[in-house]
Amino acid sequence: AAVEAYLLTTLQSVSGIGTDTYAHNGDVDPDTILDAIMSIKNDTRFNADAIIINPTDYAKLRELKTASGSNEYVGGGFFFGPYGNGPVSQYPGIWGLNTVVTPNITAGTVLVGAFKQGATVVTKAGEGARIEVHTGDHDDAIYNRVTVVVEERLGLAVRRPAAFVKITEAAS
Repeated sequence: AAVEAYLLTTLQSVSGIGTDTYAHNGDVDPDTILDAIMSIKNDTRFNADAIIINPTDYAKLRELKTASGSNEYVGGGFFFGPYGNGPVSQYPGIWGLNTVVTPNITAGTVLVGAFKQGATVVTKAGEGARIEVHTGDHDDAIYNRVTVVVEERLGLAVRRPAAFVKITEAAS
């Protein structure tokens, strides 16, 4: 969770990523998400491959119902898929893209991107995680304690900022 939070915070602060907004006091708008997907395609020629969204916002999208008299869940109800067809998926993708539902992104913010082509996670010399086990600290032997240290150095290289669009609620 800490790595995910670090990567999201870093990515959202990169200069040059696209931005869009939806109406103040509104819910995240699926049309705005589609606009972001198309913006990435137009600006970079990349296909967006994922959406990152807060659980609160995702729930609001899943709760959308038809305006007709049938009042059905647009994305599928709690027993059936969309419009009563097919199985229920716990976190079906928005607009067919991989969708990551995480509290590590602020409610009211959605991040759409071509993650595979637009950015890379870099680790120190490709060594990944370093794990050390220590048993000689003060009285570890007396109390039968072992200290395990796990460390990983990583960074985020955003090669194409235009491959990402951050959607937020418009100011009042």
